[in-house]
Amino acid sequence: MSPAEVIGRAAPGLPETDGLRAGLRFLGGLLAAAAVTALLLWTMNILIAQADRTLDEAKRGHLLDFVRVKREEAVQRRQSRAEKPPPPAPPPP
Repeated sequence: MSPAEVIGRAAPGLPETDGLRAGLRFLGGLLAAAAVTALLLWTMNILIAQADRTLDEAKRGHLLDFVRVKREEAVQRRQSRAEKPPPPAPPPP
């Protein structure tokens, strides 16, 4: 059995499809793929164009700049010593 015969055969339990119907399905798939590709390219073009815009000082408005001020703190370490535990009670005789 040649590969062309295997491709042309329908799966068991499914009706046979004619060549015109298969061609229309293929053409529909190509058109859908072309539409999705064009939509993605158009969307990426818009996103890139918006990213290239520069902020004009006049349009910028009032922006706040937050600056963290470093405090000078003196670190004092507490030295703690563990107390020795009481000696164990002598064992009963």
